[in-house]
Amino acid sequence: YYYAKVEDYNSEEYSEPYGILFTQRTPVVEDTNEDNDTIGTATPITVGTTLTNLAAATSYEYDYYGFTATADTTYKVEFVNTDCRPEDHRDLQMRIYNTAGTSITGTAYEASRQRNNGCAYQIFTASADGTYYVRIHDRNDAQYLYNLLVSVETKYVPDVAEPNDTIGTAHALTVGTALTGLTETDHGPTYEDDFYSFDAVKGTTYKVSLDAESNCIPGDRSDLYLGLYDSNLVNINGTRRNENGTGQCASITFTAAKTGTFYINVYENHGRGIGVSPNGLYSILVEQN
Repeated sequence: YYYAKVEDYNSEEYSEPYGILFTQRTPVVEDTNEDNDTIGTATPITVGTTLTNLAAATSYEYDYYGFTATADTTYKVEFVNTDCRPEDHRDLQMRIYNTAGTSITGTAYEASRQRNNGCAYQIFTASADGTYYVRIHDRNDAQYLYNLLVSVETKYVPDVAEPNDTIGTAHALTVGTALTGLTETDHGPTYEDDFYSFDAVKGTTYKVSLDAESNCIPGDRSDLYLGLYDSNLVNINGTRRNENGTGQCASITFTAAKTGTFYINVYENHGRGIGVSPNGLYSILVEQN
Protein backbone atom coordinates (compact mmCIF):
# COMPACT_ATOMS: atom_id res chain seq x y z
CA TYR A 1 0.00 0.00 0.00
CA TYR A 2 0.95 3.63 -0.55
CA TYR A 3 -0.32 6.45 1.59
CA ALA A 4 -1.06 10.13 0.92
CA LYS A 5 -0.82 12.72 3.66
CA VAL A 6 -3.00 15.84 3.33
CA GLU A 7 -2.27 18.94 5.39
CA ASP A 8 -2.82 22.66 5.18
CA TYR A 9 0.22 24.64 4.12
CA ASN A 10 -0.42 27.31 6.77
CA SER A 11 -0.99 24.74 9.54
CA GLU A 12 -4.53 25.95 10.07
CA GLU A 13 -7.61 23.82 10.66
CA TYR A 14 -10.67 23.97 8.44
CA SER A 15 -13.99 22.22 8.68
CA GLU A 16 -14.69 22.56 4.95
CA PRO A 17 -14.82 19.19 3.13
CA TYR A 18 -12.47 18.41 0.28
CA GLY A 19 -12.08 15.60 -2.24
CA ILE A 20 -9.10 13.54 -3.36
CA LEU A 21 -8.64 11.50 -6.53
CA PHE A 22 -5.99 8.94 -7.47
CA THR A 23 -5.49 8.18 -11.16
CA GLN A 24 -3.08 6.07 -13.14
CA ARG A 25 -0.69 8.16 -15.20
CA THR A 26 0.22 7.15 -18.73
CA PRO A 27 3.83 5.97 -18.64
CA VAL A 28 6.41 8.08 -20.41
CA VAL A 29 7.73 6.32 -23.49
CA GLU A 30 11.39 6.29 -24.34
CA ASP A 31 12.59 9.50 -25.95
CA THR A 32 14.64 8.31 -28.90
CA ASN A 33 16.15 11.80 -29.32
CA GLU A 34 18.24 11.53 -26.18
CA ASP A 35 21.01 12.37 -25.45
CA ASN A 36 20.30 16.03 -26.40
CA ASP A 37 21.03 17.79 -23.13
CA THR A 38 23.39 20.41 -24.61
CA ILE A 39 23.52 22.66 -27.68
CA GLY A 40 26.38 20.53 -28.93
CA THR A 41 24.14 17.44 -28.93
CA ALA A 42 20.97 19.21 -30.10
CA THR A 43 18.48 17.08 -32.01
CA PRO A 44 17.91 18.39 -35.58
CA ILE A 45 14.35 19.44 -36.29
CA THR A 46 13.02 20.26 -39.76
CA VAL A 47 11.02 23.47 -40.13
CA GLY A 48 7.39 22.54 -40.80
CA THR A 49 7.66 18.99 -39.43
CA THR A 50 6.43 18.07 -35.94
CA LEU A 51 8.77 16.10 -33.73
CA THR A 52 6.66 13.78 -31.56
CA ASN A 53 6.83 11.67 -28.41
CA LEU A 54 9.45 13.81 -26.72
CA ALA A 55 9.91 13.50 -22.98
CA ALA A 56 10.60 16.35 -20.59
CA ALA A 57 12.70 14.58 -18.02
CA THR A 58 13.90 15.66 -14.59
CA SER A 59 14.09 19.28 -13.48
CA TYR A 60 17.86 19.39 -13.88
CA GLU A 61 17.81 18.20 -17.50
CA TYR A 62 17.33 20.27 -20.67
CA ASP A 63 16.34 19.13 -24.16
CA TYR A 64 17.92 21.01 -27.07
CA TYR A 65 16.78 21.06 -30.70
CA GLY A 66 18.44 22.78 -33.65
CA PHE A 67 16.93 24.04 -36.89
CA THR A 68 18.14 25.97 -39.91
CA ALA A 69 16.78 29.52 -40.15
CA THR A 70 16.98 32.21 -42.82
CA ALA A 71 17.75 35.84 -42.02
CA ASP A 72 14.75 38.19 -41.77
CA THR A 73 12.33 35.24 -41.62
CA THR A 74 9.95 35.00 -38.66
CA TYR A 75 9.49 31.63 -36.99
CA LYS A 76 7.06 30.22 -34.47
CA VAL A 77 8.23 27.49 -32.09
CA GLU A 78 5.40 25.77 -30.24
CA PHE A 79 4.15 22.69 -28.44
CA VAL A 80 1.44 21.02 -30.55
CA ASN A 81 -1.03 18.28 -29.61
CA THR A 82 0.31 18.60 -26.09
CA ASP A 83 -1.96 18.79 -23.06
CA CYS A 84 -0.90 21.94 -21.20
CA ARG A 85 -3.92 22.41 -18.98
CA PRO A 86 -2.92 24.21 -15.77
CA GLU A 87 -4.72 21.66 -13.61
CA ASP A 88 -2.12 19.15 -14.73
CA HIS A 89 0.52 21.38 -13.12
CA ARG A 90 2.74 21.08 -16.13
CA ASP A 91 5.42 23.70 -16.38
CA LEU A 92 7.17 23.18 -19.68
CA GLN A 93 9.49 26.06 -20.50
CA MET A 94 10.91 27.13 -23.83
CA ARG A 95 13.82 29.39 -24.77
CA ILE A 96 15.42 30.25 -28.15
CA TYR A 97 19.14 30.65 -28.81
CA ASN A 98 20.86 32.13 -31.85
CA THR A 99 23.70 30.70 -33.95
CA ALA A 100 26.23 31.77 -31.33
CA GLY A 101 24.34 29.97 -28.58
CA THR A 102 23.13 33.22 -26.99
CA SER A 103 19.58 33.46 -25.67
CA ILE A 104 17.49 35.81 -27.80
CA THR A 105 14.11 35.42 -26.08
CA GLY A 106 12.85 35.27 -22.56
CA THR A 107 11.49 32.03 -21.17
CA ALA A 108 7.99 31.13 -22.33
CA TYR A 109 6.08 29.25 -19.63
CA GLU A 110 3.22 26.87 -20.10
CA ALA A 111 -0.33 27.52 -19.04
CA SER A 112 0.21 27.88 -15.30
CA ARG A 113 2.24 31.04 -15.96
CA GLN A 114 0.79 31.98 -19.30
CA ARG A 115 -2.74 32.48 -17.99
CA ASN A 116 -4.44 31.60 -21.27
CA ASN A 117 -4.70 27.80 -20.80
CA GLY A 118 -2.47 27.22 -23.80
CA CYS A 119 0.96 25.77 -24.36
CA ALA A 120 4.05 27.93 -24.36
CA TYR A 121 5.35 29.23 -27.68
CA GLN A 122 7.91 31.69 -29.04
CA ILE A 123 7.84 33.90 -32.11
CA PHE A 124 11.05 35.52 -33.29
CA THR A 125 12.75 36.84 -36.43
CA ALA A 126 16.14 35.41 -37.36
CA SER A 127 18.80 38.11 -37.62
CA ALA A 128 21.17 35.93 -39.68
CA ASP A 129 21.29 32.68 -41.61
CA GLY A 130 22.32 29.67 -39.58
CA THR A 131 21.31 27.15 -36.95
CA TYR A 132 19.07 28.31 -34.10
CA TYR A 133 18.32 26.29 -31.02
CA VAL A 134 15.29 25.56 -28.84
CA ARG A 135 15.75 24.61 -25.20
CA ILE A 136 12.93 22.75 -23.42
CA HIS A 137 12.84 22.32 -19.67
CA ASP A 138 10.28 20.84 -17.28
CA ARG A 139 10.64 22.89 -14.13
CA ASN A 140 8.37 20.67 -12.04
CA ASP A 141 10.10 17.35 -12.72
CA ALA A 142 6.83 15.91 -14.08
CA GLN A 143 8.33 14.00 -17.04
CA TYR A 144 5.44 14.60 -19.43
CA LEU A 145 5.38 13.93 -23.14
CA TYR A 146 5.33 16.78 -25.63
CA ASN A 147 5.43 17.42 -29.38
CA LEU A 148 7.46 20.25 -30.89
CA LEU A 149 6.93 22.20 -34.11
CA VAL A 150 8.99 24.96 -35.72
CA SER A 151 7.21 26.75 -38.56
CA VAL A 152 7.48 29.92 -40.62
CA GLU A 153 5.13 32.53 -39.15
CA THR A 154 3.55 34.18 -42.17
CA LYS A 155 1.41 36.50 -40.06
CA TYR A 156 4.39 38.69 -39.30
CA VAL A 157 5.88 41.04 -41.85
CA PRO A 158 8.95 43.28 -41.64
CA ASP A 159 8.38 46.14 -39.24
CA VAL A 160 8.38 49.33 -41.33
CA ALA A 161 9.26 51.45 -38.28
CA GLU A 162 12.53 49.66 -37.46
CA PRO A 163 15.10 50.58 -36.43
CA ASN A 164 13.40 52.73 -33.78
CA ASP A 165 14.91 51.41 -30.56
CA THR A 166 15.95 54.84 -29.24
CA ILE A 167 14.40 58.30 -29.08
CA GLY A 168 17.08 59.41 -31.53
CA THR A 169 15.73 56.93 -34.10
CA ALA A 170 12.04 57.44 -33.27
CA HIS A 171 9.71 56.77 -36.21
CA ALA A 172 7.63 59.81 -37.13
CA LEU A 173 3.85 59.33 -36.97
CA THR A 174 1.17 61.32 -38.76
CA VAL A 175 -1.65 62.42 -36.47
CA GLY A 176 -4.85 60.67 -37.52
CA THR A 177 -3.14 57.84 -39.42
CA ALA A 178 -2.61 54.41 -37.84
CA LEU A 179 0.69 52.62 -38.32
CA THR A 180 0.14 48.84 -38.52
CA GLY A 181 2.16 45.63 -38.68
CA LEU A 182 4.54 46.64 -35.89
CA THR A 183 6.37 44.07 -33.79
CA GLU A 184 7.69 44.30 -30.27
CA THR A 185 10.17 41.79 -28.89
CA ASP A 186 10.52 40.70 -25.29
CA HIS A 187 11.75 43.35 -22.86
CA GLY A 188 13.70 40.60 -21.08
CA PRO A 189 17.18 39.68 -22.28
CA THR A 190 16.99 41.80 -25.44
CA TYR A 191 15.51 44.93 -23.83
CA GLU A 192 14.07 46.23 -27.07
CA ASP A 193 12.01 49.42 -27.13
CA ASP A 194 10.03 51.00 -29.94
CA PHE A 195 9.96 54.81 -30.11
CA TYR A 196 7.66 57.04 -32.14
CA SER A 197 7.38 60.81 -32.50
CA PHE A 198 4.61 63.18 -33.51
CA ASP A 199 4.06 66.92 -33.61
CA ALA A 200 1.49 68.40 -31.22
CA VAL A 201 -0.04 71.86 -30.90
CA LYS A 202 -0.39 73.59 -27.54
CA GLY A 203 -3.90 73.30 -26.06
CA THR A 204 -4.92 70.42 -28.33
CA THR A 205 -6.03 67.13 -26.77
CA TYR A 206 -4.64 63.92 -28.25
CA LYS A 207 -5.23 60.22 -27.70
CA VAL A 208 -2.38 57.73 -28.20
CA SER A 209 -3.60 54.13 -28.43
CA LEU A 210 -2.44 50.62 -29.24
CA ASP A 211 -4.31 47.84 -30.98
CA ALA A 212 -2.53 44.58 -30.23
CA GLU A 213 -4.16 42.08 -32.57
CA SER A 214 -6.78 40.92 -30.03
CA ASN A 215 -4.05 40.43 -27.41
CA CYS A 216 -5.58 42.91 -24.97
CA ILE A 217 -8.25 40.64 -23.54
CA PRO A 218 -8.08 39.83 -19.81
CA GLY A 219 -6.20 36.62 -19.16
CA ASP A 220 -4.18 36.80 -22.36
CA ARG A 221 -0.39 37.02 -22.24
CA SER A 222 -0.15 40.37 -23.93
CA ASP A 223 1.83 42.79 -21.82
CA LEU A 224 2.57 45.78 -24.03
CA TYR A 225 3.33 49.03 -22.21
CA LEU A 226 2.84 52.51 -23.57
CA GLY A 227 4.75 55.59 -22.37
CA LEU A 228 4.49 59.23 -23.46
CA TYR A 229 7.18 61.95 -23.24
CA ASP A 230 7.30 65.64 -24.12
CA SER A 231 10.04 67.40 -26.09
CA ASN A 232 12.14 67.58 -22.91
CA LEU A 233 11.76 63.80 -22.48
CA VAL A 234 9.62 64.24 -19.38
CA ASN A 235 7.11 61.42 -18.86
CA ILE A 236 3.46 62.47 -19.23
CA ASN A 237 0.55 60.73 -17.51
CA GLY A 238 2.66 57.77 -16.38
CA THR A 239 2.67 54.46 -18.25
CA ARG A 240 -0.30 52.49 -19.51
CA ARG A 241 -0.34 48.70 -19.85
CA ASN A 242 -2.38 46.52 -22.19
CA GLU A 243 -5.29 44.66 -20.63
CA ASN A 244 -4.88 45.84 -17.02
CA GLY A 245 -7.98 43.79 -16.18
CA THR A 246 -10.24 45.99 -18.32
CA GLY A 247 -10.12 44.24 -21.68
CA GLN A 248 -8.90 47.47 -23.26
CA CYS A 249 -5.64 48.05 -25.12
CA ALA A 250 -3.27 50.62 -23.64
CA SER A 251 -4.06 54.27 -24.39
CA ILE A 252 -3.09 57.71 -23.07
CA THR A 253 -5.15 60.89 -23.49
CA PHE A 254 -3.48 64.22 -22.79
CA THR A 255 -3.57 67.91 -23.66
CA ALA A 256 -0.33 69.34 -25.02
CA ALA A 257 1.07 71.99 -22.68
CA LYS A 258 3.20 73.40 -25.48
CA THR A 259 3.75 73.06 -29.21
CA GLY A 260 6.50 70.67 -30.19
CA THR A 261 7.53 67.07 -30.76
CA PHE A 262 6.29 64.39 -28.40
CA TYR A 263 7.59 60.83 -28.09
CA ILE A 264 5.93 57.46 -27.52
CA ASN A 265 7.65 54.41 -26.06
CA VAL A 266 6.19 50.91 -26.59
CA TYR A 267 7.73 47.86 -24.97
CA GLU A 268 6.86 44.30 -24.05
CA ASN A 269 7.47 43.74 -20.36
CA HIS A 270 6.24 40.19 -19.88
CA GLY A 271 9.76 38.83 -19.54
CA ARG A 272 8.87 35.59 -21.29
CA GLY A 273 8.93 36.38 -24.88
CA ILE A 274 5.10 37.39 -25.61
CA GLY A 275 3.06 35.36 -27.37
CA VAL A 276 1.88 37.66 -25.97
CA SER A 277 3.20 37.40 -28.13
CA PRO A 278 6.89 37.27 -27.68
CA ASN A 279 7.05 39.43 -30.70
CA GLY A 280 3.77 41.21 -30.04
CA LEU A 281 2.12 42.38 -33.25
CA TYR A 282 0.45 45.73 -32.78
CA SER A 283 -0.59 49.01 -34.39
CA ILE A 284 -0.41 52.52 -33.01
CA LEU A 285 -2.57 55.58 -33.57
CA VAL A 286 -2.32 59.22 -32.51
CA GLU A 287 -5.49 61.22 -33.02
CA GLN A 288 -7.05 64.46 -31.87
CA ASN A 289 -9.53 63.70 -29.17
